[in-house]
Amino acid sequence: YPILGSDGEVMKRAIILCNRKGLGPPVMAASVHDSLTFDGDVELPVEELENIPGFTIPFEVKQTLRWE
Repeated sequence: YPILGSDGEVMKRAIILCNRKGLGPPVMAASVHDSLTFDGDVELPVEELENIPGFTIPFEVKQTLRWE
């Protein structure tokens, strides 16, 4: 199941990147399927999350006032 496995790897790398960048005080509230949800005021470096090294799978990063 390489497709499912690669999605998990992308999510793992995104979580590690957020942790290393010290993206606080927002707290990662959830990691569900193919999305990371943060709670708090987020100044997220979108470009960094959209360009995780080693992956060419396109995905979208966005910020909203409430969960959609």
